[in-house]
Amino acid sequence: MYIGLFSIILLMVISFMLMTQESTSNTKSIESLYDTSQFITQHINYTFENASSVDEINSSFDIDSGKLTLLVDTLTKVYEIQNQQLYYDGVPISQPHITVERFYLTPIYKETDITAVRINILLRDKKNTNRTEEINLLSTFR
Repeated sequence: MYIGLFSIILLMVISFMLMTQESTSNTKSIESLYDTSQFITQHINYTFENASSVDEINSSFDIDSGKLTLLVDTLTKVYEIQNQQLYYDGVPISQPHITVERFYLTPIYKETDITAVRINILLRDKKNTNRTEEINLLSTFR
């Protein structure tokens, strides 16, 4: 009887530990997506604060793997997707366990000049592909 009672208690403890581990894993996955989206958002906002204009010729708009070339001071800075990662001037700014599935750019014009860019980014967790985070920004030049 004691062995049976001990076995039941042990099974309950193991079940609780497994549920806690799964919950922790899910929370870390959600947190990682959120942190990545916040970092990318802040990075883009900071770059737009320092940028003077868009290099329209070297940018790609209205496609899921867009390319954004900005003029910052006298230098060009490029955001683009390579191997499902978002890169800024050749340096990945998204985490390796998160894929960037969409970097869709829509230019906003005032007469013939681009005054803002609407940016839509879709992030997906590689382990749990059902978990996604979408970023929608309207970035303007200051």
